[in-house]
Amino acid sequence: MDRLPDELLRETLSYNLLIPHAEFLYYHDRFDDDPPAPRPARLLRVSKRWLRTGTPLLYECVRLRTPAHTAAVAQLFRAHPRVAQGVRCLRLEGGLGKDLVHVAKYTTGLRCLYVDLQIKSVHSIAGLEKALPLLKPVELYIREETYRDNKTIIEARTILYSHIRSSAWSSLRTVSLSEKFHRLMPLEEFTQALEKSSIEELACDADDVQHLIADDTMQSFVEPPSLKRVVCRGITEEESMRALLKEKRWPQKTVRKFTFVHSGTKDERRLLWREIIEMPTL
Repeated sequence: MDRLPDELLRETLSYNLLIPHAEFLYYHDRFDDDPPAPRPARLLRVSKRWLRTGTPLLYECVRLRTPAHTAAVAQLFRAHPRVAQGVRCLRLEGGLGKDLVHVAKYTTGLRCLYVDLQIKSVHSIAGLEKALPLLKPVELYIREETYRDNKTIIEARTILYSHIRSSAWSSLRTVSLSEKFHRLMPLEEFTQALEKSSIEELACDADDVQHLIADDTMQSFVEPPSLKRVVCRGITEEESMRALLKEKRWPQKTVRKFTFVHSGTKDERRLLWREIIEMPTL
């Protein structure tokens, strides 16, 4: 196989090393958050050529959870910028301290950014404000899960919203929200950020959207002139939601923005997350 051209070798290795982006970015159940099994990085030990070709695939999806992990990834990226340039999805579940800036500085090819706003008050977010302007995401995934805010969560949320409406994130086209966002997020702050953003697609859980339509608060979500689609996860709610939109006498031009997709059962979600494989410990 060492005689294969680099392009074919990369394609072959990708079947074993790449994580599908949709699975990596899935909103999993926190109570079912088992550590993923290691990826078959042993393939990279076959030869120096396999190591050179396959390493960027191994780091196409990066998940940060602790300060120590963020520091280790930052050190790796400083030593091997080519690996960092291959990062397409960055999932931030922790490790938001000063070393995050050094990770962001080298991930110039980033497309998808996932930010988990469940942050303990004792955790540092010192690197978040400096790191976000360096990232140019096309897709942003926001997870809200905490019913009780703390000062750190409020500060992190404010920083994130300021970038959604900032010209620094003119590349942003899609914002996706986790379930129950209508109960957790300060909706007015979020819609104000949307008004000045460049997003074309808003993805939400269909049950959340139905609650907002019933409460007459969904209109502010669809007002931004750049918004073309509201993607509702939960195709089983389509009939009842369209009936509700008709009852509320929404204009057809706005109703046509709504589209529905399957969201999967909870069992399917758990199975998906168990199949997501985390980057090996450095």
